[in-house]
Amino acid sequence: MKNILYLFILLFTFNCISQEKKLNKKHTQSNVTILKQEYLSDIDELSNALISNHPFPYQYTSKKEFWKKVSNIKKQITNQTTLPEFIWHCSEIVASIGCSHTTLGAFLQESKLLSTEKLFPLELRIIEGKMYVTKPLINRDKVQPGIEITSINGISTEKIKEDIFKHISIDGNWNRAAKKKYFNFFSPYYIAYSLKFPKKYKIQLKNKKTTITLTQLKDYEFSWNGKSGYSKEFCDDKICFDIIENKDLAILTMRTFYYEAKDLTNYRKLLKTSFKKIKEKGIHNLIIDVRGNGGGQSFNGAHLLRYLTNKPFTYFIKGTPTAEESMNPMEPFENAFTGNAFILQDAGCGSTTGHFLSLIKHLKLAISIGEESGGTYLCNDGSTHIQLKNTGISCRIARVTFTTTAKNLPRERGVFPDHKVVQNSSDYLNNKDTVLNYALNLINNNAEQKN
Repeated sequence: MKNILYLFILLFTFNCISQEKKLNKKHTQSNVTILKQEYLSDIDELSNALISNHPFPYQYTSKKEFWKKVSNIKKQITNQTTLPEFIWHCSEIVASIGCSHTTLGAFLQESKLLSTEKLFPLELRIIEGKMYVTKPLINRDKVQPGIEITSINGISTEKIKEDIFKHISIDGNWNRAAKKKYFNFFSPYYIAYSLKFPKKYKIQLKNKKTTITLTQLKDYEFSWNGKSGYSKEFCDDKICFDIIENKDLAILTMRTFYYEAKDLTNYRKLLKTSFKKIKEKGIHNLIIDVRGNGGGQSFNGAHLLRYLTNKPFTYFIKGTPTAEESMNPMEPFENAFTGNAFILQDAGCGSTTGHFLSLIKHLKLAISIGEESGGTYLCNDGSTHIQLKNTGISCRIARVTFTTTAKNLPRERGVFPDHKVVQNSSDYLNNKDTVLNYALNLINNNAEQKN
C-alpha cells in the first residue's frame, strides 16, 4: 500500500514533521541495564523538560499528581532495571501530560528493544473496549480470528487495557478510547510490556472454561498494512476523488493534511478541479473520508473548509501563533459545495484533522459518521525534541497551543460524530467497511424518501 508508513508518522505531525531520534546504540538489547543513578538522572531530565517546555503540563494531571507519579516510578528503579522496563516507565510519565504531540513516538523505540520471543504471539484489536484476535500468527492451530480474549496470564484484558492506556499519549484525559488506535498497530508489543515480558502466555477465551498456552513466535515482521479497518475500494493513496453519477455521489478521500512544495500545488489543484466537477455535474451528495488522517498543516485544513461553506469563517482564535490569515475571516471558494455533505471519522483523526472536524461540527457543515476523533478544537505542537543523556531515549515535547474558534466543544475529548458507527470484528476480518456502508445507506434512504 502506498505511503502507509509515511501516513502513520503524520499522526504525530502538526505544522512540522516529527523526526525520529534513535536510542543510544549501546542500549538496544532487551536485557541491557545501566546504573540506577543514570536511570534516575534521565527521569529527572525528562520530567523537568516536560514541565519547562509544555504550555499546559498540569491540564489533565495536577502538579501534585504528576510529581507523585514521578516519585513512585523512581522508587521502582534498581540496578537490575532493564532498558525496556525503563522506557515503559518513561512513557507513563509522558502520557500523563495528555498531549498527542508530547510523546516518545509511535511505539517504535519500544518495539526495537524487544526480541521476537518476548512478544505476545497474537495480533489483537480493541473493539468497543474488548480485545479480539485478528491474526493468530504462529498460533493459528489454537485460536481462530475474531474470537474475544477475556484474560491473559490470569489478568483480565480490561485491566491490561487500562494499564496500557496509561502509557499512550493522546490529547485529553488518560482513559480515552481513542488510544486504541495505537494498540491496534502494536498489540504484540504493548501486551508484552504490560505483562513485564513473561516467558509464556496463557489466554482465556470468551465462553471457554480452559486456558490455552500459546506458542511463542520464532519470527515476526511488523506491518502497518491492513490494520486501519477502512476500505481501499475508492482510495489506496494519500488523496483521491471519485464521482459516482448513478448514485448522485462524490467521494473525497484524504488520509493526510500534510502537503508542501509540489504536493501542495497538486492538493489545491485537485480540490479546485473536484469541486468544479461536482457543481458542473449537479452532484447533491458528498462523502469526505478523513479516517486515519493524523493531521498536517492547518492551512490545508482551512483550504478544504472553504469549499464546504457558503459563509465566511475564522479558523483560529486571536493570539494563536500561526499565520495572520488564519485568525481573520476566510471567504468561501468559488464552486463551494451546497449539497448534502457527510464526514467519515475515526480515532485516527488527530492534530489538524481534529481542528478540521471541530469546525465542521461548530459550523454545522456536514453529518459526521464513525467514532470519536483523536483530536479536537485544541492541540499543542511547535515541538522540541530531547534525547536523554544516559539511555538515549528520545522524546518530543509540544511548546505552543493552537485553538480553533470551535471552543464550545469539550477540551478533554475528541469530536463526537452525529452517527456513532463502529466496525465489529466480523466486518473487520471480512474487509467490510461498516462506516462507509452506513453513509451510503443513509444517502440511499434519503433519496428514497424524497422520491
